[in-house]
Amino acid sequence: MAQEAELNWRAVLLRLNRIAQERPRNDVKLKQHLLRTPHQLCPIAIQAALEADGGPLGTVLAGVIREARDPALATELYDLIPERTVTLGLAAVEATRQCLEQNRGGTRQADLERGSLLNNLAVRLAELGEYQQALKAARRAARFYHERAQADPNTFT
Repeated sequence: MAQEAELNWRAVLLRLNRIAQERPRNDVKLKQHLLRTPHQLCPIAIQAALEADGGPLGTVLAGVIREARDPALATELYDLIPERTVTLGLAAVEATRQCLEQNRGGTRQADLERGSLLNNLAVRLAELGEYQQALKAARRAARFYHERAQADPNTFT
């Protein structure tokens, strides 16, 4: 039953994506649907966006992640979004930024994750053509790794 519901939601989201593509003002409706139950619908929306390979769904997802301000949602979606994606590029950047906000480092594992997030943010921004922001993120990542390597050479060299 759950799988059938997921398929139904994916069909609905694909249809709303097409409608919003044809009539851009309808992306608000798409966003409203996703914001109702983001933990349920956003993972399905990621699959729908990849399947559609176009339309506003990726941009709408980025707005949902930004508005929801839910660290658990951002982490869940970060893990679901493919590393290389144009369709979900804005959503990937927003999820990565929110994951960075919640990961302040401090432990060895958290530091490793933070460094990876900083690097991934730089790559994702570059893929979107945001080269200045990507350069800033890459410099933050390099500075972060340099500081950690000085403090803990066995882990970060």
